[in-house]
Amino acid sequence: MSNKSDTLWSELRVKVSDADKRLKEEHLSASAKSKTARWQEQRNAKPLARRDDRSEQYAIAALRIAAVATDAERSAASCRPLSRSHERRRRSCAADERQRRERCGRLGPRNHLRTVI
Repeated sequence: MSNKSDTLWSELRVKVSDADKRLKEEHLSASAKSKTARWQEQRNAKPLARRDDRSEQYAIAALRIAAVATDAERSAASCRPLSRSHERRRRSCAADERQRRERCGRLGPRNHLRTVI
């Protein structure tokens, strides 16, 4: 009887150890799969973030170009011939451009020292 119980216990131990091995393998494979999934998400997120940054930079550049084009168009529209003399028109356009730059803060007053004193 003791022999039968020993065999039964040894068979149970083998079955339990096999079950433990399978559970550990499944756990390891599940954790490996989750790590792989996380790694793939991070890997996919990096190019998307780069693309997002590039598209934002492109939009900013496009807005700047549009602003420059609008300023140039306004400047050209304000410099229409006001008189018959070419020299007067040129001086008028230069003065208009200088005033526009002073208003925008790109060019300070020419004689700022004289105005202070």
